[in-house]
Amino acid sequence: MTKAWGGHDAWHRAAFVWVGLLWLFREEFPALDRNQLRWLPRILADAKQIAEAQARICETREDAFGGAVRLLVGEIRHRLRSEPDDPELTRLLSIAGAARCSDPLRQPIFSVLRARSAKIYREPRAASLAVGWLNRHPLGQNPNGTFRDPYHVSARTRLLTGGASVGLDIHLDQFDFVSLLAVPAILVHELVCHAHAAVHPQDRADTSGSWWAEGFMDWTAHYFFERWLSASGLPYELVKKHGEQLWRDRMFDIRHTGWQAADTLVGWLIDEPAAGERFVAESIAAELALQVNAVCAQLARKDWLASELLVIRTDTAVRDKVRAWMRGDLSPDGLLPEDRLPDA
Repeated sequence: MTKAWGGHDAWHRAAFVWVGLLWLFREEFPALDRNQLRWLPRILADAKQIAEAQARICETREDAFGGAVRLLVGEIRHRLRSEPDDPELTRLLSIAGAARCSDPLRQPIFSVLRARSAKIYREPRAASLAVGWLNRHPLGQNPNGTFRDPYHVSARTRLLTGGASVGLDIHLDQFDFVSLLAVPAILVHELVCHAHAAVHPQDRADTSGSWWAEGFMDWTAHYFFERWLSASGLPYELVKKHGEQLWRDRMFDIRHTGWQAADTLVGWLIDEPAAGERFVAESIAAELALQVNAVCAQLARKDWLASELLVIRTDTAVRDKVRAWMRGDLSPDGLLPEDRLPDA
């Protein structure tokens, strides 16, 4: 860790308190994002220091949060003495004074998105959330020392016996309200792409080089992200804005190729009588992705399917397979190439 937190427990308390304090002011985020607030940036700077201090001296998360709220209320009241009629300070005092200890990363953000993702898979796994630390920005820094994007958070998923653990990793030193607004997009990717995926025993856990797992399925995650925007409890317009920006900022080559395959499939489906409309074509492509993702087959076979869908307009055999699957005459496993992959 980059700071002497005094142990993992203190870091976790600090993260819990800081995110909880950010959550209190979530309805102020639209004005904060537009730089229209005078006092909240200063209040949040105080809150960050207070959260870290309380995490070090308190033994429980609840005590640390309660102590932080009391100190924060005192800071706001101190400012009100010099500006007693300031409407922003009055509003912030009311918000802080009504604070209740909560864990918004788990409830509502993760729990609601977990429930949504479980409904779209026929045999979903139980999924849990684990919060971990990052010592730096997940993408590192540019040569000039600036951060690669403003989102100091990333995630990864581990499949366990009977379930999945989604690890949300936070660079706490720089984690702010903008990073919190990117959390729903990050979690949707993990839940849709990985938490319920069938994994072949011969595959490695690392899927970073997969057109399917990190590309085609990422397109599918974005498809559902757009439909679940209002589910997290954070301001809709900002979850959309920062989720879309995060997707753009982290669109590496493998991911982009998988997206191209999905978009090519959608474009072909639009011309098919069974689809015709874009929203129907997109829903069919997303359903195909979910069904194939749940097939216990080597990831290389799914990657090959992504490469075939990339040329579906010129490949008669692929078109016929997709049409047969749409009619219900072919299983999702039948969409995949044989166990012996064609020569590259």
